[in-house]
Amino acid sequence: MYIEDILEKATDPCTHPDELYQIYDEHKVRGYKRQILEAIGSNPNTSTELLEYLFAKEPNMADIVFDNPVMPLLILEDPLLVTNWFIKFHSSIFRYNKLLSLELQNIAVRTERIEIFLHLVESKTTVPSIIEDIAKRINIEKYIIGNYEIANLIFKHPNTPESIKNLQLKKPPLATVL
Repeated sequence: MYIEDILEKATDPCTHPDELYQIYDEHKVRGYKRQILEAIGSNPNTSTELLEYLFAKEPNMADIVFDNPVMPLLILEDPLLVTNWFIKFHSSIFRYNKLLSLELQNIAVRTERIEIFLHLVESKTTVPSIIEDIAKRINIEKYIIGNYEIANLIFKHPNTPESIKNLQLKKPPLATVL
């Protein structure tokens, strides 16, 4: 089968989800893998399980999967679908997706998870509004145990708004020895 035929099947919304998985499985290590991944990730007939895997484990596929025409229906059915993907797979999502859309960054920050906040402030592509949102959520003006590392990263982030950079970070109290 030629690549053109494979891509035609991968983009055809009438292709059965099992066949889409088979195409993915058979061609995931080929030189033209990226074209196939994007076609399958954009196909509205791709199974939710495969969409989840592509979103979480394949490089730079999160936004492609999120833009799949079926995603609004899946989110209508399960409003926390993408949020749960972030909670469950945050390490691989941030490892494999160097640039997330603003919409996905907003979903990630709404998880209220410290480990996800860390991923966002460690990424040089996180937008200023998200950095500012995280600063507000951790109450950056006051030292909060467990958030000092995030606060330091926020102050050093290249996209941190000046209003946040101008705040004075309160150092954690020194432990007293009895």
